[in-house]
Amino acid sequence: SNGVDDSMMPIVLLDRADLRVTQPEKRLAFKNNAKWEFFKLLLVNAGLLEEKKVGKVFKSNAKLVVNEKRLVSLFALTAIHDIMKMNQILPECQKEHEPFHGYMAGDTIGDHDHALSYIMEHYPSILPSFRDLDEKEKRSVKFTQCNLCFNHGWFVQAE
Repeated sequence: SNGVDDSMMPIVLLDRADLRVTQPEKRLAFKNNAKWEFFKLLLVNAGLLEEKKVGKVFKSNAKLVVNEKRLVSLFALTAIHDIMKMNQILPECQKEHEPFHGYMAGDTIGDHDHALSYIMEHYPSILPSFRDLDEKEKRSVKFTQCNLCFNHGWFVQAE
């Protein structure tokens, strides 16, 4: 959130005038005023964090742990979500797949989200980070990318 220093240690803001970072007053205001319970709920509802019971039978506590499988899926989505913005790699709709979102055989799939959907659906082997997910996680990533019109930038920026 505040970066790291020259020793790669996290920077802890000392006050609103801390010159080691840009806009320290905004950073402190965000830290102090953000609704962190909502962020936690978002991560739990997304399956990225899970509650695990720890302790003995009569005295147990819940602890949040990272769901590594789901996190890897989010990393895969992060890696591939905008690759089709490079015009040089846009796919051409094949005869056996027409019509695909209105594209016919021979058409270059110009919409980057539709292009990625096409590759995920018909040629997943060329996306190793997607290809190697288990089937349940592939369905989740495809749904997020292809059906929800998920805006990854908004998620990363917490908008």
